[in-house]
Amino acid sequence: QHQKQLTTLRDEIRAKETQMETLKDSLQKLQLSYEKLSGDFEKLKKEETDKSSRLQEMT
Repeated sequence: QHQKQLTTLRDEIRAKETQMETLKDSLQKLQLSYEKLSGDFEKLKKEETDKSSRLQEMT
C-alpha cells in the first residue's frame, strides 16, 4: 500500500513537472511574440510620426 502511494505521488510529480515545462515553453514563446509585436508597434508609431511631420511640412 505504502509503495503504491509513493509510486502514485512520483507519477503525479513527473506529470506536474512535464506540465510546468510545457507552460514555461509556452510563456517563453508568448514573451518572444510580445517583444516582436512591441517592436513592430514602436516602428509603426515612428513611421506614422515621421509621415505626419512630413505632411505638416508640405501644407
